[in-house]
Amino acid sequence: MSISKKSRTRALISAAVVGVALTGVAVTSASANHTGTFVPKSDLPQASQYTPWTAQAPKAGLPKPMYTCIKGILPAGKSSYQTFSGDLAAEVREIITVAKNKTEAKALAAKLRSAIANCDDKLDDVTDIDRIGRFKTADGLTLDAVYTAPEGSEYNFQLFAVGRDGRAVVVTTFSDMGQEDDAPIAAFTTTAKRALQKAF
Repeated sequence: MSISKKSRTRALISAAVVGVALTGVAVTSASANHTGTFVPKSDLPQASQYTPWTAQAPKAGLPKPMYTCIKGILPAGKSSYQTFSGDLAAEVREIITVAKNKTEAKALAAKLRSAIANCDDKLDDVTDIDRIGRFKTADGLTLDAVYTAPEGSEYNFQLFAVGRDGRAVVVTTFSDMGQEDDAPIAAFTTTAKRALQKAF
């Protein structure tokens, strides 16, 4: 399905009003709690409708606004993030959180995955939630897709990747306007695997 520039602009404005946090990016950043390497622009989906990507500076803490599906789970004091902005609504965001131990990191990852799978408890406009895949990258990586249809807007999707490497939890997201057939599943899978592999 193709989406016109005019439609994409209208949907972007509507999504911002509705407050569905569909933003994403990857970068290299450091906080008081860790030094992690974020995925570079060259590892992001390179389709013409997204590129060129613009990287924001890495920051300590959590993005604002936080994704609705996973809001309130990650500790800001142990996290840092980077965001890449693509064409209009397209965004990739990577968050690296370093827990005090592997047990805490495993619990965080499990809580994130459960929250994403049940995101329709938080958002009224969810049309579908799909488990894209589970991979053995590092200590485990799962990918999920949340599709929404905000009232008065066009369809949106959020792709979530939750991975763990020791006591580090890496959340990579891709958001844009479109339906299920528009989501760059294969490209995002590659990005998410590289983000987890390169974090530490």
